[in-house]
This record gives sequence, C-alpha cells and structure tokens, in this order.
Amino acid sequence: SVRLKKKRNRFLRMHQVVRWKASGGKTRGLLWSGARVERKRKHDREEERVVRGAGRTHAHAQRLTGLVLREGRTKGEKVQMSQLGAKRSSLLLRPSCSGRGARALTARLLGGTSGSRQASQLIVAMRSASVEEGNLRADDGQQKRSNGAPGTTSQAAGSDAGPLFPNSGTECVQKAERQGRPKISDALTTPIVQTSTYWFKDTEELIEYAEGRHKSYEYGRYGNPTVRVCEEKIAALERAEECLVSSSGMNTATTLLLALVPQGGHIVTTTDCYRRTRQFIQTFMTDKMNVTATVLDPSDLEGLEKTLKANDVTLYFSESPTNPYLRCIDVPTVSGLCREHGALCVVDGTFATPVNQKILELGADLVISSGTKYMAGHNDVLCGYIAGKKEVVDKVKAMQNILGGVMDPHAAYLLLRGMKTLELRIARHNENGMKL
Repeated sequence: SVRLKKKRNRFLRMHQVVRWKASGGKTRGLLWSGARVERKRKHDREEERVVRGAGRTHAHAQRLTGLVLREGRTKGEKVQMSQLGAKRSSLLLRPSCSGRGARALTARLLGGTSGSRQASQLIVAMRSASVEEGNLRADDGQQKRSNGAPGTTSQAAGSDAGPLFPNSGTECVQKAERQGRPKISDALTTPIVQTSTYWFKDTEELIEYAEGRHKSYEYGRYGNPTVRVCEEKIAALERAEECLVSSSGMNTATTLLLALVPQGGHIVTTTDCYRRTRQFIQTFMTDKMNVTATVLDPSDLEGLEKTLKANDVTLYFSESPTNPYLRCIDVPTVSGLCREHGALCVVDGTFATPVNQKILELGADLVISSGTKYMAGHNDVLCGYIAGKKEVVDKVKAMQNILGGVMDPHAAYLLLRGMKTLELRIARHNENGMKL
C-alpha cells in the first residue's frame, strides 16, 4: 500500500545502512538515503536491460573495448588500457563513483556521449567482471597471472581484443624499433645514428650509465655512436690519446681557445695563422676576456723565447704548413720551448693531414685541423677536430657540451667515407706537387 511504501522509505532515510558488495565479495559500508538507493537500483536495472537487449556478454564487452578488467580485493576496480605512447594509463572506478559520472568518463575514452549504448555496456561489464584474485602485470603487451590459480585467464591488452583506439599510433612509433631492431653492429659500413636522445631499458641501467658501468649515450650534444667512430679513427691516425670532432674547423679553434685560455691569459700566435683565428684572438679574446696576445713570424724562435720569458704565456697557436703561404714551423723546437715555460703548444695541421705529418709525435701538445678540406675530401661537409692528451681534450669537450658546436651524425658519416680514401688522395696530391 502507499502508506507502507512511505513508511519504508522514511525508515530507509533515517536508519538504513546500505552494504554495497565491492570487488571479491568484500563489503563496504556507505550510508545512502533511501531516495538515492532507489535511483541507483533503477539505474542498474536500466543498464542491465540495455546489455540483455543488445545480447552482449561480459566476454564480448571485453573484446569490444580492448580492456582487460580486474576486480580484486582492493579499494577500487583497476582497468589497464592499451593507450597511445609507451606507458599504459589506469582508470580507477571506485564504488563511491556515481554510475552517471563513470559512464561519462568511459564515454570520453570511447569518443562517444555519456548516454551512448557502448558506454553503458562497458560500465555493466566492469561491474559484473569477476576475475580470480591476483596481480596481472603488463609485460610487452601481455598479461601474466601471478598466483597460477586454476581457471584464471590472463589476456593481453590489445592482443585478442585489439587496441582501445582503432588507429592507435603505438605501433607506428615503437614497433620493431627497440626489441625487434636488427643487429646493426654487424653492418660493414658504420650506420648513421640519426638521433638526439637515447634509450635505457630501466632506471637501474640509467644509474649504471651515470656511474660509468654501462657504455651508452645520453643526449646528442654529449655524444653519438657515428661521431665517436670518427673520433676513434682520427685519434689512431694522429697517434693521440683522445680526439674531439666538431661542426667546423673554426668552431674547434674558438672552443679550444675559450676552454684553455683563462681571463687575463697570454697567447702567442704567428703572422701566417689563419685570418679568422687570429681575428678571434685579437678582437674577441682581448676585448672581452682581457687576454693579451703576441704575434710573431713563424720562424722567429728567438722572439718566441723572449716572449715566453717576459710573459706568463698560456698557449702557443700556429699552423704548419700555414694557410695560405705553406710555411712550416720547427715543431720540435717550438714545443720544447713552450714546455720549459709551462705553455701549451697547439699546431694546426690541416694542410699536411696526419698522412704527411704526425704533429703530436713531433712534440706538440694538441693538433687541430679543419676536416672540411683534405680529411673529408669531397667538398660536401663542414667539420673540425682536436686531438692530443685526454685530460686536455676533455676540457675542450666540456666547453663544447656547453656551446653546442657538435658534429651532425650525417656529417660524421661523410667524414668517415672521406677518410677511407685519405691516403690514396694525399699520395696523388704529393705526386702532383712534386711534378709541379
């Protein structure tokens, strides 16, 4: 009767504690009003009718949406989804959420409206899912059960069911890139590693890299596999401990001077030094860094000795042969004088190349070169390098990491290609020069 119905509702509003059966049979106490209870029951009945009318089973709902449902003895039901990108997102549907809000959230994921039939089907499927208790972990797209209980089925998110979004870009980005990549280290020709960043399989591997126990790279400005092959090859040709390549010969020269000459230092250079290098020393370094400079004739050894005695010389910089007059300096004598007075001896050997002249074996501390010319040899790449003692080259490398004048991986590949014919080309240059 109407009177009994009103009495029942009044009793529910005042006293009734509704036990809502949560995941795995565990109950959770929530104090709801009678009116809210009735609305929820009505809502649930409507959703069940929609599912029954559409003839959708729970398993079919899983295949339709691409979701693996988990209902465990936890605070909420956790749904693992195969999403765009490398990581999987999680949707927590708590028992305290209203059916309307959960349906709206699900509809947004499915790209529909909150009143869509597909959203209602998914909500009912989530609430009716009953999976054996355990931890399902996603590993390379597959779900593995942890407790091995009989009858427990593990499904892979996006395998049988397909991706959540039909046009998912995950495969476009990641497929065959890391796990399925061929072993490129077996390639005869050094590959072009055209990347700006590098991949670590987990945090532990990243820590090992930071501590020097894992050999890899972090960022393109700090190193690249193709570029590193260039540096190792040049170091072998120059008989050097270490080598550093850069984007151009001038970048190498300017970075070297900024890294090794302190504010207030003194530089000795020669009249035949490359014009742009001498211009950088006599303008930028003297005006902005309070550096003093002495310019000598390449053959003036007495003037060099006097300058070394009269000044606290930081660095001697010249070319041999010089550009463009092809004058040669006495490298053993010059390097000996510099060593006596604690100055670094840096010689630019661009025109000779390491095929004709081993500058470091003649006594210089560092050799610098514009690889744009004979080293690359095909007029299609700009590059430069410095080679010598590791402790000194590392100082220049630290400065280059800040200034950013690194060599592009494709340019490094072109330099490697050019060095394969370096000795043949220099031999022909020498033959032609002797005939002339």
